[in-house]
Amino acid sequence: ELIRKYMNLRDIKKCVDYVVGAFVDDSLLFLTKNPTAQTEPIEALLNEALDLYDDMRDKINVSEVEGKKRAYFNGVLDELDKKIDDLYKRLSEVVSGNNKE
Repeated sequence: ELIRKYMNLRDIKKCVDYVVGAFVDDSLLFLTKNPTAQTEPIEALLNEALDLYDDMRDKINVSEVEGKKRAYFNGVLDELDKKIDDLYKRLSEVVSGNNKE
């Protein structure tokens, strides 16, 4: 929370880049290390991650914000946290299911 207090727009964009990029890297690392794994579930998660990236960038690049800017951008970051957590949980389920086979 303290870090968010001092984030500017450039930092928020970097945060989105880093968080979504880390998810993409983790997903691709799994596929690289497990060449026999089914790729369809991972591809679907990657597509969702890219859609999330586009959505977050669109929300960050708005020309005007209703209300307080800090509250708006904190909401965007909260949404990013929630959605990336969901993607990681689903990736974990795919990885766990693959290891059982």
